[in-house]
Amino acid sequence: MSAPTRRFLLCAFGDPGHAFPAIALGRALAARGHEVCLQTWERWREDVEREGMRFEPAPEYRVFPKHGESLKPYQAAVLAAEESRPLIRDFDPRAIVADILTTAASLGAELEGRRW
Repeated sequence: MSAPTRRFLLCAFGDPGHAFPAIALGRALAARGHEVCLQTWERWREDVEREGMRFEPAPEYRVFPKHGESLKPYQAAVLAAEESRPLIRDFDPRAIVADILTTAASLGAELEGRRW
């Protein structure tokens, strides 16, 4: 008897050192028959989809914005969490796994009453 299929939402900051481990984890979960959605920067869409996962673009904010356009770190986290909530609701993951810089996923999970 095989283990039940589960849905996992993986969320990673878009730099390679964050995205590559998330892609590797997602590939391993997908290979075991789980449904995986990876939310990261648009630049990784092709890599994520090639590994058999659903891709969702993560909010991207300018690292060095023009004067007057910057967000405080907590403002960016709150905004990104709100932007992530519909994905969490619609995908309905069993668990959410986020890297250390992706606070939006954990905040969004808390707001939606989900495991992370």
